[in-house]
Amino acid sequence: MFVLSRTHEPLCGLLSGLASALLLCAVSTAHADDGSTFNDLITQGKVSGYLRSYEWSNNNFYNSNISNNIFVVGGKLKAETGTVDGFSAGAAFYTSHTPQSTYNDPTSYDPTLGTNIDTLGESYLNYHNESVNVRVGRQAIDTPFANSADYRMIPALYQGETMSYTPSQDFSLTFGRISRYKSWTSATFDRTNNETAGPFQKSGPGFTNFADMVTGGFWYAGVHDVLDMKGEKLNSQVWYYDFFDIAHLVFLDEKLTFNLQSDFKPFVGLQYANEQNEGAALFGTINSTPYGLQLGADFGKNNLTAAAIHIPAHPGTFNNGGLASPYTDGYGSASLFTGNMLFPTEGLGSGNAVQLSGSHTFNEDWSSWASYNQFNQTSSAFAAAQTINEYVVSVNYNAHGYFKGWKISDMLGYATLAGNSNHFTQNRLMAQYAF
Repeated sequence: MFVLSRTHEPLCGLLSGLASALLLCAVSTAHADDGSTFNDLITQGKVSGYLRSYEWSNNNFYNSNISNNIFVVGGKLKAETGTVDGFSAGAAFYTSHTPQSTYNDPTSYDPTLGTNIDTLGESYLNYHNESVNVRVGRQAIDTPFANSADYRMIPALYQGETMSYTPSQDFSLTFGRISRYKSWTSATFDRTNNETAGPFQKSGPGFTNFADMVTGGFWYAGVHDVLDMKGEKLNSQVWYYDFFDIAHLVFLDEKLTFNLQSDFKPFVGLQYANEQNEGAALFGTINSTPYGLQLGADFGKNNLTAAAIHIPAHPGTFNNGGLASPYTDGYGSASLFTGNMLFPTEGLGSGNAVQLSGSHTFNEDWSSWASYNQFNQTSSAFAAAQTINEYVVSVNYNAHGYFKGWKISDMLGYATLAGNSNHFTQNRLMAQYAF
């Protein structure tokens, strides 16, 4: 395997600089004196967005004796130009506000939701042809360990350069260099991340230097391939991340789906990650080696899945051998088999996670799913071993026809922590109209 390290950062800078220069030069020169081209930029442009609201309630917030609720409204308004010789531009404004006057009191609402925020979340130049896409500026990205996690009011967003090469529907290469980050709860793009700032910031013994720590961003590269073997499909992903002066992470994800010439389609998945500290090691020594297995089947309008992740303990290292996942910790948006609603696996340190889940589609508008997760956390120098059980059920309405654009979902989560009588219940009712 070809693995890149921090010593390749000049190459990343060169590629990023070339991407930026390519876009700026091409946009300034392509048909600059062609009136019809300018008209196309305007007339072929489009405006889109959504209006979104949340009714959010917590009882025994994260197994404490705090209960609260909040109602939040907001949305997104995005404008995109037309395309000229493959070049275009886009910008999106996001807002999130609550009519409640007590939002400054952290005991009166869920601090992870993000309220009273107005931000220019996207502003970019883009080049696209049949197989290549290059984007420079503020944008959303979708990778296993850095993504938009768009299930709060405002998504997580990134500032930098991204490139993808997709010569066919079965193969793609992806690269990105990210310099700044905007979390769910921030209006600004800065050099922090979820583990050094915001409501998921690491604190307490072992993390005393994390508060407001400035970090240098990251770069990533990924390969995605789908191999069709006489009906059986092997979906493979390999990703590499360099979180500058923190760690480098390799992530492998394999999923084999069997075609039995019926509605019953079983599948098996394997995952493996290896993360080690690098450079200045701002998070200290990191040694994390999670691996997992997933078994399941799709049949008709149903799905049943069982999964397990084992994260070996490495005493004396970051979070006792747990992953350092600066941009998904707390969000539960890392692409691990046992991703869950209330206690995401990537932030819990070392231990064993299991998940049983199922879903059913009633019709084109209505669907539901449910899951059970258990995480058995191993003991460390800073904390005793503990067991967390989590139950989640969700009902979803995604309208078609006359009410197209409307989406309503309700998620109810219930979590118990061994030895703690404050059982945590959270309900999320989200309504959205997209246009």
